[in-house]
Amino acid sequence: MIISQRTKNLKMSLNKGKLAQKILVLFLLLVIPAESVWAAQLQETTKEQPEAIAGDIPAGESERSDTAESDKPEKEKRVIETETEVTKICGEEFFLTVKLDEAEAAEDKEQTGLDAAEETKQDTPEALQYESENPEIAAIEEIQTGGVKIKALQAGDTVIRITAPETELYDEAQAQILLHITPEEPAAEAPAAEELPVTSMALLPASNLTKVENVTGGIHLEWGKVEGAKGYYVERSPNGKSPWSRLKTAANADDVTFVDTQVTEGDAYYYRVRAFDDSGKEGLTGASKKIVRLTAPVLSMGIAASSIELKWNRVKGCSGYYVYRREPAQSDWTVVSVITQPGEISWRDTAAGNGKTYIYTVRAYKGSSFSPYAGGKSYVRVDAPTLKSFKRKSSTKYKITWKTNPSVTGYQIQYAQNGMFVGAQKATVKSAKKSSYTLTKLQKNKKYYARIRAYKKEGGTTYYSGWSATSNVKKTRTTKVTPLTKKKKIFEIRTWAKQEMHQYDTLQGSCTDGTYAYYLLYNRKAVNCKLVKVKRSNLKVAGVSGILDVAHGNDMTYDSHRKRLVIVHSTGVDPKRLTSVDPNTLAVIESKHVQIPKKLAGGSTADAAGATAFSGLAYSSGRKQYAVLLSHNYNFVILDSNLDPVRYVKVSKKNNYLVQGIDATDDYIMLAQSPKTSKQKYNIITVYDWDGKYISKINVKKGYEIESIYHVGSKYYAGFYRSYYRTRYKDVEKKVKVDGKEKKKKVKVKYREYQRDNYVYQIKGI
Repeated sequence: MIISQRTKNLKMSLNKGKLAQKILVLFLLLVIPAESVWAAQLQETTKEQPEAIAGDIPAGESERSDTAESDKPEKEKRVIETETEVTKICGEEFFLTVKLDEAEAAEDKEQTGLDAAEETKQDTPEALQYESENPEIAAIEEIQTGGVKIKALQAGDTVIRITAPETELYDEAQAQILLHITPEEPAAEAPAAEELPVTSMALLPASNLTKVENVTGGIHLEWGKVEGAKGYYVERSPNGKSPWSRLKTAANADDVTFVDTQVTEGDAYYYRVRAFDDSGKEGLTGASKKIVRLTAPVLSMGIAASSIELKWNRVKGCSGYYVYRREPAQSDWTVVSVITQPGEISWRDTAAGNGKTYIYTVRAYKGSSFSPYAGGKSYVRVDAPTLKSFKRKSSTKYKITWKTNPSVTGYQIQYAQNGMFVGAQKATVKSAKKSSYTLTKLQKNKKYYARIRAYKKEGGTTYYSGWSATSNVKKTRTTKVTPLTKKKKIFEIRTWAKQEMHQYDTLQGSCTDGTYAYYLLYNRKAVNCKLVKVKRSNLKVAGVSGILDVAHGNDMTYDSHRKRLVIVHSTGVDPKRLTSVDPNTLAVIESKHVQIPKKLAGGSTADAAGATAFSGLAYSSGRKQYAVLLSHNYNFVILDSNLDPVRYVKVSKKNNYLVQGIDATDDYIMLAQSPKTSKQKYNIITVYDWDGKYISKINVKKGYEIESIYHVGSKYYAGFYRSYYRTRYKDVEKKVKVDGKEKKKKVKVKYREYQRDNYVYQIKGI
């Protein structure tokens, strides 16, 4: 009985004590009688510790012995028993058996006499924890008592890590299972997992991607170094599944970056990396990461009436854009707008302060993928001055006065003899404090119009405000018109172009490139058009196109940058289609359907949905934008130079006339309208600015129906057609009775023939 007790006490001492204590107990066991050993051990375990010095323990904390930690028993070990390596087929679901072995620990408890029920109450092991190192290859489906259910998702290698958490009496235990997921059945002669040599587990650990981002030249990747690796393989997949293509072999263990330049804008890519050792043996693959290739927007800046306007190109494949702003002294960007529509490619900063400098940038996004930042653009927001008066001082002088802006450098005055300020002259006032200026050396007794804007110089760049309201421009004015003639003959387009009546006989759109004017003649029966090219200097018809499939051809414009004519269809199977024509050959270059996004800047989703047909079209060379008139509501959609929508413009006032063609300068949009009823005495031209603000109404000759307008410099022209009936007589043979006998007799029959003529008038006084 004494020997048994000594054995138990020895084992407890070896488990609980420090190394020095264990050696001492073993020595005593060998050289001293059992009773003495037991007595010495009891004396050691009950020895009192030195008393703590008063004041050493902070208030509020409980007193502890300095040797308490050393007296704690070491925690028991336990083992997780499971397979070490498993090969499965892609798509297979399988169960891994796992056992937590605590047999040795249980034997110890029995020998120390600890009550089993009490031990279970104090230290019930927590559930095992499972983790798949690459859940895109193998995912944990369900955890059950004694194991875990796994689903093989794609070919590749991964590790299932199993952890028994640390408890009061047990240390943490870990195990791992190497999974090989193959795309097909493994060969029959392949050895079972338990027959594989131990070296098969000596795989290099996975190398995980730490950075996957869009950069200017492509997609930039970075990954973590793997100890023992000679190099790395970079792999790519279009869908995160096999097959994976190998993009790069990095033969240097320190080479942990790569830029994939062979990518397509808007496409998605999955990337992963695996290390290899000196023998060429491949390690585990890291988790793959997905990214959508997005390019940086190209940002441009401009000033609107009361805000800074940002514009950029549409980025293919994105969901929307983040707009950022900061002040020069700030280093971090602040998000000022999140745009959730890929077609909404402009934004106005209405909160920018007068005279303050801001820096802006934009980037596109798709889910968690972001494009690079657009190049930062700085802009100074400047308030437009208020024009107070513009009065004639003599036959050759006008005086202009305005309200000053102390935050600016100076002012710029623009004056002209037309209200559209085409070909206007400029005067500069280089003082922010000055509030008046006298224009001199003007043409004697000529009427002038004026407007003013402020400017501020910052960092070598001059920033302008929007223009003030114009002076002397009446809200309603009536103009005079004169027809174009050659040798006193009135220019009539159909006849001079040698087109038959009742075929291509109705003028619709018109425009000019400065040297030539272009006119569309519409065939009402065939619903298509021909294009007539006329030299402006002598009104000679330079060419007539073949039949153009442009439906109604209600309006057209000349794009001075791409050197092409662009025609709006207005009706037909696609009333939002625009057709480009070569002005030299008069042949179609291309046609494009304009896709209106779900939402545009400046409008609501209902506004965008209501943009179902285009009626008018004009191009601004200064803005490099198109204004497109909507058929149903007088509003506009602004397109960029690629005919992609930029913003929606709601006009502030509408006139109840029939909408026809439009023309535009860099400042204004002019809408030609014909009467709806006999009470409307004139054709009219309604003038708006590019924000839709109503400027004025111009009354134009009635009698002929206005169809289109265009300008060259400060001279404006309008196309009209005249509808009328022409009386004709025709000899017809009729049977008549003479002396009871039927005879044929020729008689004259009167009838009316419907006619249309087409003219161009110069409009004076705009």
